[in-house]
Amino acid sequence: MKNKKANILFIEDDKIDQMAIERFAKEVNFPYDYTIAGSVKEAVDILESNNFDAAVIDYMLGDGTAFDLFNEIEGTPFIIVTSLGDEEIAVKAMKAGASDYLVKDTKGNYLKPLLIIIENAIRFKRAEEEIKMYHNNLINLVNESTKELKKEMNERRLAEQKYRDLKEKLLKERYDILKKANIDSVIVLSQTIEAKDPYTRGHCLRVRDFAKAIGEKYKFDKDKLLFLEFGALLHDIGKIGIPGVILNKKDKLTEEEFSIIKKHPDIGANIIKNVKFYGPIVPMIRYHHVFYNGNGYPKVNGLKKENIPLEARILSVGDAFDAMTTDRPYRKAFSIEKAISILKELSGSQFDPDIVDIFISNKIYKLEHPVTQKMHLEF
Repeated sequence: MKNKKANILFIEDDKIDQMAIERFAKEVNFPYDYTIAGSVKEAVDILESNNFDAAVIDYMLGDGTAFDLFNEIEGTPFIIVTSLGDEEIAVKAMKAGASDYLVKDTKGNYLKPLLIIIENAIRFKRAEEEIKMYHNNLINLVNESTKELKKEMNERRLAEQKYRDLKEKLLKERYDILKKANIDSVIVLSQTIEAKDPYTRGHCLRVRDFAKAIGEKYKFDKDKLLFLEFGALLHDIGKIGIPGVILNKKDKLTEEEFSIIKKHPDIGANIIKNVKFYGPIVPMIRYHHVFYNGNGYPKVNGLKKENIPLEARILSVGDAFDAMTTDRPYRKAFSIEKAISILKELSGSQFDPDIVDIFISNKIYKLEHPVTQKMHLEF
């Protein structure tokens, strides 16, 4: 699959915009094969006999809208393009599964980020397929191991104690295999989050390191510490459902845009809750933006102070400190001294005072972080 040249379908009815796409492809030496369809009907005809790795669809077409094509492109990553600039359309598109949303301009500048957006969409789709194939192979491996073990036990008529020992060994092997698969999945997902928002590159890893150091001070056992690391790596997974134009906006967000950003903890928790193994990290993801005094988001009656899960309170401190000390689209990084001063100022209101004290008194903020590309969890 890696050696195959990707095939992209553009669906655009405006002749001027079609020519702009052709010029853009030549200017950037577009690395993919591509086809341009000029209507919903033409796109449907093309899709009947061709497979595509991604689709870029103009929202308003002469014989319909992009939403009329969702059944035909099911399973294919797609990006919505429109000249309307309607946030309601953007939210509707992202809920329908769009990888991203672009607003047209008369000079064609909207095409500039398209290469990166298409690349991220294809990478995420292929990562999903590889993880699925990896899990299926692991299940087959475990089933085969079980058959071999049963055959061996029948042939040798093992004594009861030996049978128990072998059964325990097999269960441990299964657990280690599935744990490794879950760790690989977490790393792929955390890298996918950061690919959508380049300003947060390495953020999930650094929050993981801060959280782990604080958890060790609380003397978390091995499993509890491992799930805390999982929660840190995936705390922002809900941003997959937030339009890139909002995540990377350089100006101050509008109230409506910020209300969309505030949905990412619930989006993330709803994604993860369907995977039984990750059950313990769902509250961490959902509540890491709830303030110690009960403010923040999402709003939950009675959720404040010690009623907020400890792991979520830990992530809140590490997340905020790293956000303050790294560059963002709308501002430069704060100094470590200023960030620590803000943590102290908000201790007891936004942050758990005990966790702030552990973070500062143990100088956890001075941690050296490994290279982002070599993320690894030990178990």
